[in-house]
Amino acid sequence: MEVSKRYQIIGSTINNAMAINESCVNGFDKYRIKSQTYCSPYRRRSTISDGMFLMTMYHLQYDMPSDLILSDYINECVDIGVEYFCGELPEDEEDRLEVIKAPDNEDLVWIDPFSQGLFCALLLNREQEIEKLCSWVEADLYLDGGLSDMEEHSHYLYMSIAAELRSAPMPGIEDKEAAIEQCRKKRSKLLYSVWQAVRNKDQVAFNKAFEESLKHYEKYDLGKEYATDWIAQNQSLLWLLAERNGLSFPELPEKLAAMVVTRETLGLE
Repeated sequence: MEVSKRYQIIGSTINNAMAINESCVNGFDKYRIKSQTYCSPYRRRSTISDGMFLMTMYHLQYDMPSDLILSDYINECVDIGVEYFCGELPEDEEDRLEVIKAPDNEDLVWIDPFSQGLFCALLLNREQEIEKLCSWVEADLYLDGGLSDMEEHSHYLYMSIAAELRSAPMPGIEDKEAAIEQCRKKRSKLLYSVWQAVRNKDQVAFNKAFEESLKHYEKYDLGKEYATDWIAQNQSLLWLLAERNGLSFPELPEKLAAMVVTRETLGLE
């Protein structure tokens, strides 16, 4: 009996997977050329997004270019993420505004490159880069919507994660965590419940919260707009943190499990 691929289990309607893959590989090629002279923050974060699209296609088990070594692209995403946040400030004033940390800088763009860069670093256990990325984040950053128009309190979740993973304290994070606990947005509250269970290394609470969060994602966000919406990105990152804390992957309905990207589904283990 033929085993269904993940894109079939999930019900993905992506019908141009190979074209997406080729476009993403070309995006990396353009980055490599640009980085030899001047590479804008936009090009850097777009290339990290290209990496997420490649991981999505691989995870969903669509046909991939035969010579593609996914781990090389994931590694490169980590390097690009560190360069985006921790490299020299761009000379161009408009570009510079995208990466300057200031509470009133409405041009700051950080949530997508941070969450995606951190995801890649966690996949490969690149501890020094995890520290660098998380050390950049502060509790008073301007909240940009990101590719998926992320809720305000989901930004706070990533601030909380950064505060936990880095060595230096993050002033003001307690207020952000209190705000998540008091918010009425179910998506953010469910994600934060997963994160609390991960921090507490509570397997029972994690199993319950993880499944509830995935069910909510399936109902409201799965396949919503972009190809990467066919995977549960936030939950996948939280799973890597759970695994890091010694928790086990819970028993889940087949479709929910297929939405979670793991090292195994990317061929990294």
